[in-house]
Amino acid sequence: DDDPTMVKLLTLALEPDGFRVVTANDGKAAPEQARREHPALVLLHWQVPGADGIEVTRALRRERDPPLRDVPVVLITAQSGPGNTAAGFAAGVTDYLSEPFRAPHVRTRAQVWLLRRRAEPARES
Repeated sequence: DDDPTMVKLLTLALEPDGFRVVTANDGKAAPEQARREHPALVLLHWQVPGADGIEVTRALRRERDPPLRDVPVVLITAQSGPGNTAAGFAAGVTDYLSEPFRAPHVRTRAQVWLLRRRAEPARES
């Protein structure tokens, strides 16, 4: 996310539960950051400079590395409507986090996404 307030909110919500929050300030940097960090979960704002969340999701889904290609991607958005939702899921978004949200909601959802990922069978490349 390019909004320092949003980054701070997510960091304050997730770090107390042991999450390490790593950020990229624009959509062009996000895939490279993901390649370096190999995150367990990507929280990505729909509207960021450089490349929007849909473009970043598509880039991640094209990765050769299966854990990176299959990482859960949660799109943070105030966008609503079936067209936007369908576009996100078609690009490979795992789920949505609608704005505005509260810290306990983010923590709970992050735990669920990670538990789901651990429960999924490993995919071959």
